[in-house]
Amino acid sequence: MTTTVYYNNSCSYPVYVTIHMHDKNGQNNHCLTVPKNTKGSKKFQQGLSGTFERISKGC
Repeated sequence: MTTTVYYNNSCSYPVYVTIHMHDKNGQNNHCLTVPKNTKGSKKFQQGLSGTFERISKGC
């Protein structure tokens, strides 16, 4: 299973966020640095039992 996170950072500085996912092996947290003044996306791979939980500010 793949989760795609889309972002649009219009700030003049990078933004750091944590992607929280969960699967049968437990919690998986991924730190994502979003570059300044950019749009884009990032894919995160997880097992078939994986679920996306939330995004939180900071890493």
